[in-house]
Amino acid sequence: MTMQSAKPFDIGSQAPFAARPVFRWGRLTAFAALVAFYHLPLATEAQAVAQNCRGLLLSTSEDFTMQRGEGPDGNPIVSDGDLLAFEPLSGTTVICLRNRELLQPFDIERVDLGLDAAAALGRKRETIAFSTELDSIHGQFTAGDLLFRSSLNFLNGLIIPNAALLAQTKLQPPYDIGLDAVSFVGEEERLIRALREIAAAGREALAANPDLLARILREFEVDILFSVEGTAPTAKAPAFIDGEQDVNLELAQDPGK
Repeated sequence: MTMQSAKPFDIGSQAPFAARPVFRWGRLTAFAALVAFYHLPLATEAQAVAQNCRGLLLSTSEDFTMQRGEGPDGNPIVSDGDLLAFEPLSGTTVICLRNRELLQPFDIERVDLGLDAAAALGRKRETIAFSTELDSIHGQFTAGDLLFRSSLNFLNGLIIPNAALLAQTKLQPPYDIGLDAVSFVGEEERLIRALREIAAAGREALAANPDLLARILREFEVDILFSVEGTAPTAKAPAFIDGEQDVNLELAQDPGK
C-alpha cells in the first residue's frame, strides 16, 4: 500500500453530523493524554503505520462530505470507519487511515466495517489497535475483538478475541460486547514482550483459553484498559455499565483480590 500525505479538511459550520471522539464523554481526557503524551516506542527501527497522523485520534458516528479540501486519495467523503486525527497546534483534522487501510491485514476490501475503539502505540505510531462496528465478512473477528494494524510484522493482523478481554468479568453465559475505548499500560520492554507472546499464541488459543491473555499480562506486569458498548449481564443487575468512566476493566488485576 502506498500512503499519501494527509490533508486537512473543513467540515463546515453547518455540517449535519457530530464528530465523535473514540472515547465517549468522560473518557476523552484520558484518551487525549494517551495519544498526545504517552507514545510508547515499540521498536526504534519501525516506521509509522500512517504518515502525518498526529494529535487526538477520533472517528465520527456518521459519514460526511468535506466542505473544503479532500482526502489523501482525492475522495471528499469521510466514512464513520475512517481514523481521523485532530492536530491541536494547527487546529486541523486529517485522515490518518481509511477503513480499508485499517483492515488491510485482514484481506477485507470494498466493505466498510466502521470504527469504535482506537489507540496508537509507538513514538512514530507504528501500531494502531482498534475495533470495528461490524463483524468481519470473512468471519475472522467480531465487532468486540481488538485488532492490530502495524508496521511491525509480529503485530500486524493480530486479533485479541472479545472473550479473552472479558474473561476476568466471569460473565455467564459469556458475552461478545463491542468496545468503545482501549489503551495500553506498562513499561516499554515488558509490553513488547507481552504483545509478542500474545501474538505467538494467536486468536484461536486466546479464544479457547480466555484466561491466557490475563496470565500473559500479569506475567509481564502490563495491562490493557478498555470500555464496552453494552451493559451486562442485564440492565437491572449490571456488572458494569456502558457509558460510565469507571467501566474500564483491568485485565491484569488478580481476580482473587
